[in-house]
Amino acid sequence: MIGIGNVLRQAREAKNLSLADVEKEIKIRSRYLEALENEEFDVLPGNVYMLGFLRSYASFLGLDANELVGQLKNHLHPEDEEKEEVRARPAVYPSSGRSIGKKVKLLAVGLAVCLAIAYVFSAVTREPVPQVADVPVETPAVEEAPQVSEGGSEEGEAVIAPREEGLELVLQVSDQPGSRCWVEVRADGEKIFSGILEAGARQSFTAEESFWLKAGNAGVLSVTYNGQEWSNIGRVGEVVVLEFPPENE
Repeated sequence: MIGIGNVLRQAREAKNLSLADVEKEIKIRSRYLEALENEEFDVLPGNVYMLGFLRSYASFLGLDANELVGQLKNHLHPEDEEKEEVRARPAVYPSSGRSIGKKVKLLAVGLAVCLAIAYVFSAVTREPVPQVADVPVETPAVEEAPQVSEGGSEEGEAVIAPREEGLELVLQVSDQPGSRCWVEVRADGEKIFSGILEAGARQSFTAEESFWLKAGNAGVLSVTYNGQEWSNIGRVGEVVVLEFPPENE
């Protein structure tokens, strides 16, 4: 025992609060709060969330959160921190080559269109004008050459290269007091955000092909992907990992 649990319990009882009361205020499960007071750290989901829960609990009780977090860090074994770092590090997904393939296809299409335009223009300029014989007959009407637009292509349906549409991910934290959520976001396999979003915070991200999301307090977080809201991604205190687009799309 390092004494952190007793400090938390005494502060809570001094305020005449139950674990259920604290859970309602700071959105952390009572069983995790009880584990902190009993110093049963193996019950908690991991060092990152354990330190975050301790900081939120201590701040709510009016204690020096930095001092208690520092004591807990000193208590953790170095090998435990190393294992936690390895376990918390998300898998890195190899970047897809589809974007390169699309660019190559677009270049090939553009080159083919340019060659076709050049061929048509060359054929029009080389077409000989038919000679009219010196006989008293009606001169046949000469067919007009196809009109060429200023851009060099014949009038007709234009070839438009397809436009790639990006993806959008919007995160919204509940505005209830004490609501806060640690999140990590990866766009196209590259980490673009890692940190804590406070109550009422709203953050948006963009990607070309995919998102990877990890949330440490899913019950207070709403997710909107390409305009579609995912409001119930988990419970308060639950750690969830989501990937977009979903596998069923």
